[in-house]
Amino acid sequence: MVALPSNPESAHPLSLLIGQDIAELLNQTTPAEEQLGEIAERIGNRLQAEICLLAVGRPTDGLAHLALWTENQGLRTLATTHFWNHSWIRKITQSEVPIAFAPHLPGSTRRPRIWKLSQEVTLSSGVGVKLEFRGEVNGLLILGAPETRIWGNEEKQILADLAPSLALGSHLLNSALRVNPPLPRHKANLLGTSAEESPLVKVWVEATRHQLEQQRQANEQLIHNIVTIMSDQTRNPLATLRLGIEMLRKRSHSPEMLTQRLDVLEQEWRKLNEINDKILRLRSLRSEPNTLLLQRLEVTPLLDRIIQEFRLLWAEKSPKDLKLVSEYSAEDSLLQTNASHLQQIIRELLTNAEKFACPHSAVAVALHDGALYDQPALEIQCRNLMSQCAAPRQLSQFFDPFYREQWVIDTAIPGIGLGLTITKTLVEQLNGTIEVATEPLAGTDSCWIVFTVALPGKVARRA
Repeated sequence: MVALPSNPESAHPLSLLIGQDIAELLNQTTPAEEQLGEIAERIGNRLQAEICLLAVGRPTDGLAHLALWTENQGLRTLATTHFWNHSWIRKITQSEVPIAFAPHLPGSTRRPRIWKLSQEVTLSSGVGVKLEFRGEVNGLLILGAPETRIWGNEEKQILADLAPSLALGSHLLNSALRVNPPLPRHKANLLGTSAEESPLVKVWVEATRHQLEQQRQANEQLIHNIVTIMSDQTRNPLATLRLGIEMLRKRSHSPEMLTQRLDVLEQEWRKLNEINDKILRLRSLRSEPNTLLLQRLEVTPLLDRIIQEFRLLWAEKSPKDLKLVSEYSAEDSLLQTNASHLQQIIRELLTNAEKFACPHSAVAVALHDGALYDQPALEIQCRNLMSQCAAPRQLSQFFDPFYREQWVIDTAIPGIGLGLTITKTLVEQLNGTIEVATEPLAGTDSCWIVFTVALPGKVARRA
């Protein structure tokens, strides 16, 4: 019997329920085509979606088996060789997280794009996630609506939790669809006569073992990161607090000396409190529903204010003698976004840049026109010179909770490895993307490190 793997501690209850549905449907003796359609219909009903599109197949093979379920039109299935060639489909398969496309932008004068899924069904907005089995894309799940709307973090989280189970189901269905022609209901037994002789169960067992091993390694790495960071960042403040308290108890001090001792204790308390605040902030961002208020915002004046604020802050408190420069014009920076989130993103990027920038170097902030999900977007870049260049395979880990490279710990650069995690969470709540790249300097260990945030909702100014 097929029993799909899940993680009850982290998964959304709906994703667990749908996972059970998928396992139940895969264990039936109906043909694979019918199972594909039934899974799409069950997901659509469970998530109360107007449109549910489930694709099974590998882009490298070219062929996709599709099940399209709509609230009004019912269910249809088909096989096509053109599905994976659409640009918006490729964007979903290339994203590591569920992404929303064509989000509703209140007040925008731009005509929303429409995707035609069939003669009768059109899609104006949606949220999609790739299905990945053994490191290779093997399917796609899209929830959609005929009108533009905002897709929140809860819907994205459900898709993220559901993707591993659905990817395994996609693998089993794709194997059956490629090997077995459609059979009558009473002859189509995908599981064989017993678990021991079923090839699909054997595949499932191996896939489950592989997924559990990957999850175990990820959990071990996260625990290692947490223990390392908490030990490194809390040991000295706690020791200073203990020593200060003992000294205050053992001897009397002049008012001036007492003030100095209390200032030291307060400084160490602030370090510990900052750690606690970062952890609670990330937890809050990831647990609360995404109900952001979007507004038309002039990005350039906002950037100017934050840059001036950080110039004064660095001049007063940073010993690095950094130069903060802006590389943008005042034209065409109108964005439909959330002001609070955008300010937090910029501040986190500049805080990160100050920590890792080489002394007497420059930190640059730039604006560029871009495109995201086939819609106009605004790109915000933050660039600084770093003394140690990270390997390309390490760049994606920069956004992992509590991740810090060993040289960062060894050189006592402050932080607990949550700043970039918070930044990515804020960006994703705005339906944007964040990427990091390095530009090594020849003959040195140094490099430029560039963070690029792309945010949808760029509004063209009227002539």
